[in-house]
Amino acid sequence: MTDIALFGIQGSGKGTQAELVSDAFPQFALFETGGIFRALSTLNNRVGDFVRQINQGHFIHYSVTNAVFDLMIPMLDANQNILFDGYPRDLPQLFHLLDFEFKHHRKLVGIYLKLDEKTAIERLVNRRYYKKDNRMYLIKNEEELELVTGQGYEIITREDDQPEAIRTRIEQYHKETEPVIEYLKKQDLLVEVDANQSQEKVFEDIRKVIKLSI
Repeated sequence: MTDIALFGIQGSGKGTQAELVSDAFPQFALFETGGIFRALSTLNNRVGDFVRQINQGHFIHYSVTNAVFDLMIPMLDANQNILFDGYPRDLPQLFHLLDFEFKHHRKLVGIYLKLDEKTAIERLVNRRYYKKDNRMYLIKNEEELELVTGQGYEIITREDDQPEAIRTRIEQYHKETEPVIEYLKKQDLLVEVDANQSQEKVFEDIRKVIKLSI
């Protein structure tokens, strides 16, 4: 059983590609830590207070994320492949995941969406969402922006897309997540995809990698 983990600097399109993969490969269950923690941050209790640090651009400590992993994974169908978006973010999380993969006779393949930092920052500062049914949806292009604006939806910039939060997240990405990418590359468990191309072309490249891996 093969599982896929998506990696990439903030702004590389990782979340969008995870959604496309989920739609195209229904045999994959999506494990997306960002969405889990954003949901927890809405709680009006100590858990919510703690998790709201995400909105300042900080990574949640690996022990907390691993605990959420241990809680959520048993809820998934053991016969499904798993698509990881936002996990693992650091080496302790990676080793926790690899231990799970080994114990359950599964194999992890990483897909690295490679994008230069300058382009990533440009994408992030221009990223917009709209709110519908109490959920936020990414606006993918100018045509969609014009459409949802005309329909009267509220246009939102996420707090973690503010300049200071962006700088913090990218610094943490270099410090915490790049060693994960390097480790998987050395273990021959990583495939690079050029993220500086159209969304459709990126997805086509990812699709090819997945078809060769499962």
